[in-house]
Amino acid sequence: MKAHPEYHYDYHVADHKHKDYKSKHETRDGYKVKGTYSLLEPDHKTIRIVDYVANKKLGFIAKVSYKKHQ
Repeated sequence: MKAHPEYHYDYHVADHKHKDYKSKHETRDGYKVKGTYSLLEPDHKTIRIVDYVANKKLGFIAKVSYKKHQ
């Protein structure tokens, strides 16, 4: 019998000295994966946010959005 793959994780980086800001959150339940990650763009004014899902039927689907960095 195969084990049912399942996990959840988060990480965050906020390095003010080097202006490196990023985070990721992901969960998996069987073959379904769902998550989001964000990072500060090289212009240091914009944050890119990527929300994604993946499964056996549809593959990997991502939605990208942007917001102003404060």
